[in-house]
Amino acid sequence: MKNYLFGLFLLTGLVACDNTEGVKELVDSAKRVEMIVVNEGQFTKGSASLTAIYEDGIVENEVFRKVNGRPLGDVAQSISYINGLYYVVLNNSKKVEVIEPHTFKSVATINYDQQGSPRYITPLSDSEALVSDLGRQVVRINTKKFEVLEYISLNSSIEQMVTLGGKVFGCSGRDIVVFDTNKITQEGMRKVSGLEGSLFKTAKLVVDKSNKIWVMAQGQGKGLLHCIDPEQEAVIYTYEFPIIASSNTENYVEGCITGIASFPRIDTDRTKSKLYFDLRVLSNKKNVQVIYLFDMDTKEFKPYSNLLGMGMMYGMGVSPDGDIILCDCLDYSAQRGYIRQYKRNDEDIISRRVGIYPTMVHFTEYDK
Repeated sequence: MKNYLFGLFLLTGLVACDNTEGVKELVDSAKRVEMIVVNEGQFTKGSASLTAIYEDGIVENEVFRKVNGRPLGDVAQSISYINGLYYVVLNNSKKVEVIEPHTFKSVATINYDQQGSPRYITPLSDSEALVSDLGRQVVRINTKKFEVLEYISLNSSIEQMVTLGGKVFGCSGRDIVVFDTNKITQEGMRKVSGLEGSLFKTAKLVVDKSNKIWVMAQGQGKGLLHCIDPEQEAVIYTYEFPIIASSNTENYVEGCITGIASFPRIDTDRTKSKLYFDLRVLSNKKNVQVIYLFDMDTKEFKPYSNLLGMGMMYGMGVSPDGDIILCDCLDYSAQRGYIRQYKRNDEDIISRRVGIYPTMVHFTEYDK
């Protein structure tokens, strides 16, 4: 779905005022927004924000605040496009902000009326969605009336999720758990088989062109890439990265893979046939991060991009064209961070200043 901010200039009554600049209109209401950056903000400071990046590279920070005349909230965790609207999950605000994509105007705010730390959201139907939580619960919400329907207690917490074939798959510590979309309960929760010894943390679940699910994991000194068949609820393929331990002095040499990140990043492009992820590589006697490419058809595995000029990676996305977009939070220094764009077949790095602690990049081409 194309994102045109054609309505923003009509909303000047809602635009927040700056002490020095007065009311500010957005850059250009006719241009398409290519990316939306979720900026987490400082914990308890209420400085979460959204950044809109146009197709011509122009950056518009604090777009939600400028349109709605109020801050987004405290600790923005994620953004998802569901049933024609954006759902932004605010962890420490215990709420989900619902936003109209063309104007960034707030449609509704879904507030929790009990304890919770919402993280990610996935659709269940054309009228319901499910929100994961740091606590041992998930929360079912109505996406028509914009209200909480049910707080569902679980024996473990769930992070990132994906809905596929009438089922919800979610990362839960050392397991990938499964629910039927019409039966979100502890009793109805199963575990994907074949994942013994894996640790997922906040791993992203990536769906390929054949509707299989891919996920990265750590496992007893290993780096693993699992492919899950959602119908069987089982692993059907595992690729083990050739990790070399420092104790292996013969093979611990320049360019060898030394491990995967504590919180691995993984994504795909519009083909849904390639996976991009970060691994640690030995370079000049130091461990550095390198983006690798895995072809899901041929199972070919190779380096894709060196991360020159990168500070602290706090998030990663891959554009539909295969550009690597990294979120640099500047070592949690409580200042506005950058997104670093490593363009395909180009050594130049494009850096754009965004909000405090950028954590996620959403590509509007996938809004459908």
